[in-house]
Amino acid sequence: MRHGCFSVADPLSNTLAPATLISGNGYSVNPAYGGGQTRSYLIFFDQPPGGLDSTVLLDIRSSSGRNMAATVTRGTVIDLQVTVDVGTNINSGENLSVCFSLLR
Repeated sequence: MRHGCFSVADPLSNTLAPATLISGNGYSVNPAYGGGQTRSYLIFFDQPPGGLDSTVLLDIRSSSGRNMAATVTRGTVIDLQVTVDVGTNINSGENLSVCFSLLR
């Protein structure tokens, strides 16, 4: 199992705002512009989980507590990609909070 939480300051206004790790260890997060009002976050683990068969649990919220919808992609080059539509449920100046658990 891999898990962690990170936050992103004002992703609506800053398309490539860096992520700040809040909890968990052994991973890094790189922002990537998803196009339009989507933001993608590429999660790389120090020791990649073997195989692609897994379950991913997410809790993604704006700093005011509103839930955010997201999609998840797993791959061999990128361990975990989380794409969030920031065009809804978040206002300019609000932060994004992402918590994930990856279970194999």
